[in-house]
Amino acid sequence: MTYDPYRLLDNGYSPIPIPTGTKACLVKGWSRFCDIFPTEDEIEEWKRRWPGCGWGIACGRIVAIDIDELDPIKAAEVHRHALKIFGPTDLMRVGKWPKRALIYQAEGDIASTSVPAIDILARGKQFVAFHIHPATKKPYRWVFESPLDVDISQVPKVTQEQINTFIAPYRLRNAPATSSGELQDIEWGESGKAIDGREALLFKIVGEVSTEFGCPTSDQFIRSIADEAWERFEGLADLTRTKGDGRKLYDLSDAHSKARWRVRNNKKEAIEVPPSFPAETELSAKDASEALMASIQFFFQSASQYSTARREVSKRMEEILSKERDKYWLDHVQPSDMTWWFDLPKDLEKSITAKMKPVIQANVKREFDVDDLDHAPRLQIKAAAGLGKTTEVIRELPKHKGLVCNYHVPSTELALELAKKFREAGVPARAILGRENGAPDNPMCAKYLAAKKASTLGLNVYKTLCRSGDNEGNIHECKHFMNCRYLKQLHEVPNVRIMAHEYLFSPPPMRIKTPDIIVIDENFTLRSTVSCSFSIDRLPSEVRDCVYQATNDGLDLKTALVNAGFTKRRLREIAKTIDPNIEHDVLPSMPEEMAISRLNSIAESEQQKVVKFLECAADEFDFDRGFHGVNIEKDAQVQIAGKTERQHRVAVYWRRKPNCSNTTPILIIDADADVEINKRFFGFWLKAERITARRNCHVIQCRSSRMSKIALTGMDGKGKTPSLNKALKIIEAEVSQGHKVLVVTNKPVRELITGESASLQRSSNWNGATITHFGAIRGCDEWKDYDTVIVLGREQSPPHSTDEVCRALWADDPRPLRFSDGSYIEAPRGYRLANRAHYGVTSHIHPDERGQKILEQIRERETVQAIDRLRLVHATDKKKVIILCSLPVDITVNELKSLDQLSGNISRMGLEKFNIAIERAGMLPLGGRDLKLAFPDLWSSVNAASSSLEKIPTTSNNILFDVPPHYRSATYRRVGQRGKSSRVLFDPIRHPNPAETLGKLLGEEVSEFVSKKYTPNNK
Repeated sequence: MTYDPYRLLDNGYSPIPIPTGTKACLVKGWSRFCDIFPTEDEIEEWKRRWPGCGWGIACGRIVAIDIDELDPIKAAEVHRHALKIFGPTDLMRVGKWPKRALIYQAEGDIASTSVPAIDILARGKQFVAFHIHPATKKPYRWVFESPLDVDISQVPKVTQEQINTFIAPYRLRNAPATSSGELQDIEWGESGKAIDGREALLFKIVGEVSTEFGCPTSDQFIRSIADEAWERFEGLADLTRTKGDGRKLYDLSDAHSKARWRVRNNKKEAIEVPPSFPAETELSAKDASEALMASIQFFFQSASQYSTARREVSKRMEEILSKERDKYWLDHVQPSDMTWWFDLPKDLEKSITAKMKPVIQANVKREFDVDDLDHAPRLQIKAAAGLGKTTEVIRELPKHKGLVCNYHVPSTELALELAKKFREAGVPARAILGRENGAPDNPMCAKYLAAKKASTLGLNVYKTLCRSGDNEGNIHECKHFMNCRYLKQLHEVPNVRIMAHEYLFSPPPMRIKTPDIIVIDENFTLRSTVSCSFSIDRLPSEVRDCVYQATNDGLDLKTALVNAGFTKRRLREIAKTIDPNIEHDVLPSMPEEMAISRLNSIAESEQQKVVKFLECAADEFDFDRGFHGVNIEKDAQVQIAGKTERQHRVAVYWRRKPNCSNTTPILIIDADADVEINKRFFGFWLKAERITARRNCHVIQCRSSRMSKIALTGMDGKGKTPSLNKALKIIEAEVSQGHKVLVVTNKPVRELITGESASLQRSSNWNGATITHFGAIRGCDEWKDYDTVIVLGREQSPPHSTDEVCRALWADDPRPLRFSDGSYIEAPRGYRLANRAHYGVTSHIHPDERGQKILEQIRERETVQAIDRLRLVHATDKKKVIILCSLPVDITVNELKSLDQLSGNISRMGLEKFNIAIERAGMLPLGGRDLKLAFPDLWSSVNAASSSLEKIPTTSNNILFDVPPHYRSATYRRVGQRGKSSRVLFDPIRHPNPAETLGKLLGEEVSEFVSKKYTPNNK
């Protein structure tokens, strides 16, 4: 077989030749390729010297976790341990199963090392990637993806610290850890292959493969799982012996049926996976509040000191320039025009400033203890909602007299509420309202419709519609200028101005002083990105032809532009030739109707969009990847003259820039803050602090259903589904107990439940519960005295929407993005459980870690925001949280239950009945007859009980429910019982005399009770 080393090279790997019949590289000094790439000449020489050779990869940039263990149980245990420490990787190579190698990208220097049965292959080592295995005589297999298809930048990273954590238990024990209880019933023959217990072995292998594939829930994975499992089973089991029935041999169909069962039960069955949001040290409410207060106080002191130092530099510089002016004009003839008396020649002023300013800055930095005068203090504080971040700012700000503060919140409504709180604390403050506030009856701006259109086009609204001058010196003024409510609010503004997040990216309102400090409350990320699209026909001809060629030939847009000879400079030159001449087409003195008409003409010409496309393409042109910020949308739906048509369009995505300089101190207080994202807006020097506080609550989460919008509203969005009816039953049960209940759900679900119209208030009442929706809850403090919060469903953005935000936010990132291409992938996600068990489900995730950040901002973080409306940190009494969605989020869960269990629907609980039974009685008979006798309310007949027991897919003691580790297994016989003994699980702590307790539970006397310790599943 032949392999292409150049594809490995293109993807960032360092290929080296592996001659036939060996695993070694015979190139002298090959280890140098751990740090450098081989040249084309070297590769061609190797191909001539060893024709038909295989190819290895020199480690250094990548690390191979080589599991060199032939015992399948031990190898699987090591593999699971690796996934816990490093996370999943798409690159898994198999030579002789069950040995395997997991490939990761090295972050920093990593040392090669070995412990029994595990090799860490890092710098100075290599592994075979593509070749014939000398023992099996078969090619090495890549189970998921191959280095031929995966760029090295997409491979997950590991650190030396993670490596140390991974190998520590094996180094200490001098042997791999294993818990082989799950295969304890397997009998191995002299050949080393399984001869009995093969059914359990095949189940086990199918389960392992399913986990490696990310526990998929789609039927399209059944054949892939079955094929992989069967190949492994062939190497471990004696297939010459018939099954237990004595008639049939095992074949691929057995793996296929078990794979089908596994895939279809992945949705229902929690899996072993570490928490997706690991536990952090949680402070008490008192300690967290003190930590928050200290951080905010220190920031304000630093910001105030910095601002004072900046003013001192300006003052001293002005004093020097004033003296130099006096000296200059005393030494020269006084000019006749006295208006120029105080001006220095520009070159002289520039020279003096260049000479003296560094000296002044050095002195001021030393005197005021400021490290950097060019970069203001900037701090992000991430802490749970309800801790008191806003209150602490209100308390601290008055201590710094004269400090001008712009305070940004998500909405005008919250700005008004916050301004009131400032005034109640004795701090003069004003909420700056938007132009369309109060519309349509009493808008702040009489031309608010035109203002909205101008803002959408990116124009300066004040100059376009309020007041501006033309080239001839004429002043044009809106007829409402003198009495405009919007402009009047900007007169005599106090030092604390509270405004919506939108003002972060807009030109500052006229007449408002530049702030000394900016405070950003709550997350603003999703308001920070902009996109537009237009027909390809709008492009200049030379670019248009190239874009059409890319569309028709299926080429990457950047590749097409490069092939056509375009450069970054050429794209910018074309952009400059397009002069929309926009601001002079609309004058403030025009009537609003005329202004809107001209603005519409500008919008229809789409010249601004074309310019933006060319500028964004030029900005990314030098990156060694395809475009992020510009994209071709094939067959996009558009409305033209009221009709839906399809056309090829160009889409542009970009990140809005905050309207503040590097010398403005900024404080971000946000429970959802992400420092990597925020640094893209506010600079590399932004510092981050996390304050984790203990919530006073008991959390119950549904693990059996994702509770998507379709699951709750049906395909047509109009019907109450069984899932929704169960959820409503849970809500009604909480209300009936006299609890004050808050329900947070999707807006369409809320409308379906309450029958409200699309124009919703913040909240409404439904059968005694208060119901609101995602997107309307941030910053709201009105539900802090409620007892229970129920989060129904989750707010999941469509994959293409998440991709669009990624394109805008990371348009200037040289690292290539992995887009969803219209669908998320499925992967195991773990709950953070109070008992520290590892338990999880499969969830939708974005294929790129940056896309996952955005998805979590919209989905997981909105769920936590809903929970924190009850202000759980400072709650005196323990409150109740019910999450009716299986998605793991950043909160500690006390109980996991199915939707049927939560709604009391016993008939549909399935395996969950076992949890209820064993929790209730501390004892569980494992036979159908006795199970029905012990729990007649859970199993109505012996057949029903036997059927439930048959659904447990294992021949060992390890059944699927979560049995506490101290439980014991026993055999027993009832008095007069014939045949083999029955089995039972029991709690020896609750039942020191289990035989007597079992007899009472069954209503029959028990004899021959023999106990042994039970080995549970480690969930």
